[in-house]
Amino acid sequence: MISEKTILFKKNINSFHMGNEFKSVMEKRSDYELLVITEDLRSEYQPEAVAAADEEVKKRNFDHDKVRKIQAELDRVEECEEENKGFTERVHGDMPKKQVKIIWTILSICIPFLYLIYSLLFKEDNNSKSILPERLIVLLFTFANIAIILLITLLVNAF
Repeated sequence: MISEKTILFKKNINSFHMGNEFKSVMEKRSDYELLVITEDLRSEYQPEAVAAADEEVKKRNFDHDKVRKIQAELDRVEECEEENKGFTERVHGDMPKKQVKIIWTILSICIPFLYLIYSLLFKEDNNSKSILPERLIVLLFTFANIAIILLITLLVNAF
């Protein structure tokens, strides 16, 4: 698999002249780039450039198998990064839905307790009628509210 980096440095090499300029260019190339030139793209380069690359490979004395393994690992990492990019886009695409779900969950927990606290604030005075019916009404309203908000939460989570 030829990467963009390989194509770019191939174009740069082709723009140089023959002789010592090829040697100086090949000295600046990485082991992987030299390996690609000497093995995969040999026919696409000028003979002087390939000869300079061969000399640089001999000069560096590196193991071809090791470079191939490293490149295979780099290709695998690039593929994983592409997969992760797609996963990240899917996760961030669902963020508004998740935020709505969180808001509804918080509301479904907090609002009923506000009504319950409000009902507990009623105190019985000796001069007034019993406050029990008002508390029962507020308590029933609280449970009805819980049911409605949970129903809405379930509907939001379903879609």
